[in-house]
Amino acid sequence: MRGLLDLYIRFLDWQTDRRACRLSPLPQAGEPPQFRDYFDPVADPVAAVLHTVMGAGADA
Repeated sequence: MRGLLDLYIRFLDWQTDRRACRLSPLPQAGEPPQFRDYFDPVADPVAAVLHTVMGAGADA
């Protein structure tokens, strides 16, 4: 559950920064933020699995 919550929070951070970039009246240097800047596709799922295993171990 913690991993999903973390992913959701990162998604909201990305969405907020992207919206701010797109709605800014000043010209932006470069593109709007990319989701890959907020999510590591290798480390984040591994961390989610590890947290799940640790949580299951703590409940046992």
